[in-house]
Amino acid sequence: MFTNDVGWYMSTVAIRKKLARRRELLGVSGLTARTLRHFHASVALQNGHNIVAVSQRLGHARVSVMSNIYAHVLPAWQRDVAEGFAAVMRE
Repeated sequence: MFTNDVGWYMSTVAIRKKLARRRELLGVSGLTARTLRHFHASVALQNGHNIVAVSQRLGHARVSVMSNIYAHVLPAWQRDVAEGFAAVMRE
């Protein structure tokens, strides 16, 4: 979701225009709403945010969509789960 300075949701056309201006100013290509969405989700997951919350924020109908798309940023979670289980078993 993108909002303008007064908090109103921006139209798709307005978002595209704003991103085009940013691409031009930054001298980059490939900056799209989709790439920003993917970047946002990846950073949120890598920083330990709950996958269910991130999935809902992106509007996915099922969390499985999120886990399938973003599995590449979750490998540390597997290690954390294994280490947590091992710690409990040592007690």
